[in-house]
Amino acid sequence: MEVGIKFYSHNRVTEKAIDFADFVEILPVPGNPEGVFPGFRKKYRIHCAHYSFGFNPSNPKARKLNEAIVKEAVKVADELKADRIVVHAGFNSNVLGIREPLKNSLSFLTEFFDRRMCIENLLLVDEDMSDVGYSPGEIAQFTDNGFKFCLDFGHAVATASQLKMDYKDYIGEFVKLKPHYFHLSGTLKGEDKHLSIFEADTDIGFFRGIIRKSGMPVCLETPLDSAVRKKEVEFLKK
Repeated sequence: MEVGIKFYSHNRVTEKAIDFADFVEILPVPGNPEGVFPGFRKKYRIHCAHYSFGFNPSNPKARKLNEAIVKEAVKVADELKADRIVVHAGFNSNVLGIREPLKNSLSFLTEFFDRRMCIENLLLVDEDMSDVGYSPGEIAQFTDNGFKFCLDFGHAVATASQLKMDYKDYIGEFVKLKPHYFHLSGTLKGEDKHLSIFEADTDIGFFRGIIRKSGMPVCLETPLDSAVRKKEVEFLKK
């Protein structure tokens, strides 16, 4: 099992902080998309900048920024020889009032399609947003068009809680889509808090079994504590 750890490109990182991981996932922050990482001999995966940086492929009015961000993610992936680019498919809100957000997102991302792109499942409700790609049905519309799929266990657990469903049953529906990549962090009381997996009240062994059976890599989206992350990596690889 390949187990990686995630950083934003502007994080201050030493080689010691990453040497125990099989790979590093980097989110290219606009203005400093690569940070110190080209100086390390490491395997990389990329996470396209998301809504925190204004990226919303479901919003046609944000096209200029969306295009710049997705092109930068592809450029960094090329430069660091990454084989996966995780992408959030966007969101809607009462303020935005977007018509057909899923259709818009699929159209935009298809225009900039890259075989390495993995669409990540998000949340049904995220503060004041309703995310595109929260359900197996919505993710399937992307995979049917050639995109890969990143199964985020924390997002699935939180969405199952919102839907009042058993999270294992809900995740089982996502697994049928044959994910190419996984994100894992700790959730507590059905909330997506990106805690350590050791703080979670979910069955980490259940997630580990799915990852191991798939043979696909998993990236930890847990707090930037190298000592704890090292223990998490060792636990998953046991």
